[in-house]
Amino acid sequence: MVKTKKSTTKTATKATAKKTTLKKPAKIKENIVLEFSGRSLSNEDLIDNVKTAWKNSGHTINEIKNMSIYAKPEEFKAYYVINDTEQGCIDI
Repeated sequence: MVKTKKSTTKTATKATAKKTTLKKPAKIKENIVLEFSGRSLSNEDLIDNVKTAWKNSGHTINEIKNMSIYAKPEEFKAYYVINDTEQGCIDI
């Protein structure tokens, strides 16, 4: 009976080892560019502009937990919501 327990333990250990050695998929590099009325605005520029507006309103970047941005090219504006409560808009 002791031999059976050892072989069962070895099998379980091998199965666990296989699970932990699976590779994670590579992170996908994402980029969005909004083009309108002869202008071009990347997602990074839009995020940086919102962060600048946030700092200029007396806050710090470290206060940001989440951010949603809604671009409205027909108005040349981007509206944002930070931390699900703070709202504002910037010109784009």
